[in-house]
Amino acid sequence: MDKAKIKKVENYLFWHCKRRYDAGSIMSNIIGVIINLKPSCSCILNERNVRKFNIVRFTKLLEKLDLKVISKRTLSSNEYDLNFYISKSLKKAMRLKELFEVLNNYNFGDDERKDIHSEIGELLGYPKTAVNYFVRNVERGSLSESHKQRVKKYFYYAHSEAYQNKEFKEYDERLNRALDKYSVRSAKALRKKYPQKRWLD
Repeated sequence: MDKAKIKKVENYLFWHCKRRYDAGSIMSNIIGVIINLKPSCSCILNERNVRKFNIVRFTKLLEKLDLKVISKRTLSSNEYDLNFYISKSLKKAMRLKELFEVLNNYNFGDDERKDIHSEIGELLGYPKTAVNYFVRNVERGSLSESHKQRVKKYFYYAHSEAYQNKEFKEYDERLNRALDKYSVRSAKALRKKYPQKRWLD
């Protein structure tokens, strides 16, 4: 793994993102793809939170890591968002983009929405138990008090109650250790912003 190339991506994000934790959050997604934890990832930056962000330059830095990138600038609430879909597989990056666009622009029945969320969760590399929990509860707005406590505890996604520790070991801890190894600046920015989260055991 080319740490120098990863460092260039991290430096670019920390220079152009006004909020350090935005840069750290995006790097966590990218690292997840690099270490094969995530088949793909979706990253969004609002233009008001960046300075002189060059989509072409950023894409080229990612491509030097053998990543495939699909970018799109979209208008949201009178502000522009920069959307990036990243994977080692162009097909998976395209599919993730397609699923998010379909989900955000069309109305579906419950079964269709479940299928879309399930596929998105799989493409994002989240543990299957967590994806199933999200589809059954969170997406439908069925939120218990214990769910709210887990949201305070964990960072990357909605953990299930029964399998939260297994999910943490399977996904969160692996990603956090990779951040410590390949993107220290990002790890520090995230932990400083969210000190109450469970990062490593």
